[in-house]
Amino acid sequence: MATLVTYNRFKVLSRLASHYKGPISAAIHVNDDHTKEHIIKDLHQLYADNPDMGRYVDLHLVIDNFDRQFNMWRNVAKFFARTNYIMMLDVDFYLCTDFRKSLKKQPHLMELLRSGKGAIVVPAFEYIDESDGEDWNVFPKTKQELLVDVEAEKLDMFHRSWKRGHGSTNYEKWYKQTKPYKVTEYNYSYEPYVIFKKEGTPWCDERFVGYGANKAACLFEIYLAGIDYWVLPDDFLIHQTHHYPEDTRAKEVFLLAYKT
Repeated sequence: MATLVTYNRFKVLSRLASHYKGPISAAIHVNDDHTKEHIIKDLHQLYADNPDMGRYVDLHLVIDNFDRQFNMWRNVAKFFARTNYIMMLDVDFYLCTDFRKSLKKQPHLMELLRSGKGAIVVPAFEYIDESDGEDWNVFPKTKQELLVDVEAEKLDMFHRSWKRGHGSTNYEKWYKQTKPYKVTEYNYSYEPYVIFKKEGTPWCDERFVGYGANKAACLFEIYLAGIDYWVLPDDFLIHQTHHYPEDTRAKEVFLLAYKT
């Protein structure tokens, strides 16, 4: 698991470590100012409070005064990952199913991963009413349970208002599908959560700074390198609701949408 973590998401990282129980490579940006020692102290406490942090999580501190260099931080997490395959995950997503077990039952997908010719998509969802996404303990654990909430219009594809972001997964097809299928209508704004081979795959372009387009550009480069995207039919992630304390992200996303 390769992920980025901000100071206000430390507890979510700890939760991921205990739930996933597998290797996690986490890049954490720390401003080189008077807050640095306080943040590092809290990280030490995080490890003291949860033995799973020490067992599974490798932390990589990026200490400088340059904010929102997301692709550079992704590259750091990927570079130091201990595994042959990584999943580029946003730490706020809850792993509702065991995709590792699912992949072992799909020899064709495993061969695509080993050859470096395939990336595996795990579909992402979010609750329409944000308050429903605050308690991960009640999230669906099976596709059948998830479909009940989709039918009730409680859950939908992640960021449904920006269909280009996850629409290429083809959710209507996924709802009915029982076998893995290939993404056939890729667009350059597509930004799913994918599992892919660490060695031989493109690095994220570090010229992208700020919110918007950075991850999509990274994934598009992987696709242009000749790596096909395949969707797991029974596995999924759900976004855990959190609220951004600053308005910078909203402004940058608005500007990106306006330019697009």
